[in-house]
Amino acid sequence: MKLLLPPLVFLVLFWLALSGHYTFLLLSLGAISIALVLVISTRMDNVDREGHPIGTFSWRIITYYAYLIKEISVSNIEVARIILFSKKSLEPNIYRLPAKNMSPMEKVTYANSITLTPGTLTLEVGEDWLEVHSINPELMESLQREEMSEKVRTITAGKHRTEWWLPQLHSQSWLGWPCSLLEPF
Repeated sequence: MKLLLPPLVFLVLFWLALSGHYTFLLLSLGAISIALVLVISTRMDNVDREGHPIGTFSWRIITYYAYLIKEISVSNIEVARIILFSKKSLEPNIYRLPAKNMSPMEKVTYANSITLTPGTLTLEVGEDWLEVHSINPELMESLQREEMSEKVRTITAGKHRTEWWLPQLHSQSWLGWPCSLLEPF
């Protein structure tokens, strides 16, 4: 029961913030929805282990989000500059970036962060590498310096989680439905 308290508080606050209406009907529907989400999450055995996969909410996440917002902003300006003012044409290319000694969650966070950054897109995630498309070599400079991968590693601070919910969930059935669609890629 203790494990359900953080997601319960988050879901209640999120529901109240988005709703803005506090009638009995809407509060009842919100309570039913939240209870259903918690029941399904508990049934999937997903409440604590991967409910927040990084562990606990800490200052590391806030600093990473600040770094990511800065990178997105800088890349956005760079892409606009390349498209609007550059005399040279775009030079799209595909690069392979190292992702050695990263847990699956770190790889996913790293790949998603690259994809969020304008001008770059993660195409494939391998065992110890990521394949990234970039519209210009200038956009790949910070990624090739592995600055972003180091920032991703600071979130977990060396706490590699070897367990991952996907293979465990694949072997189970959920609410009686087969889970063959959840096989890892």
